[in-house]
Amino acid sequence: TTIIIIVIVIIIIIVIIIVIIIIIIIIIIIIIIIVVVIVVAVTVAVAVVCITSTRGHTLFQKLGDTVNRLGLRTAAATGRVVQSRRDGGDIGHGRGAGIALMRPKLVH
Repeated sequence: TTIIIIVIVIIIIIVIIIVIIIIIIIIIIIIIIIVVVIVVAVTVAVAVVCITSTRGHTLFQKLGDTVNRLGLRTAAATGRVVQSRRDGGDIGHGRGAGIALMRPKLVH
């Protein structure tokens, strides 16, 4: 009888381990799905912003427009942050993000 009990206990333990593994796999799949959805949503949002800000400009100008709209005004060449939105830089006029460096603006 002790052998039967031991076998039953072992079977129960194996079943519990299998169930735990299945649950972990399901959780991992759910996390992967959530991450994919977030990445797709961000990509679509960026694409929509880029497309809606097109006024017959190149892709890099579109990206510059997007950066300008966010008010970041970062210059790729120097890595410096140029005028922010409140400093009266020209924001979102189809120019690359770094052009403000070459063309100083009057501060109003």
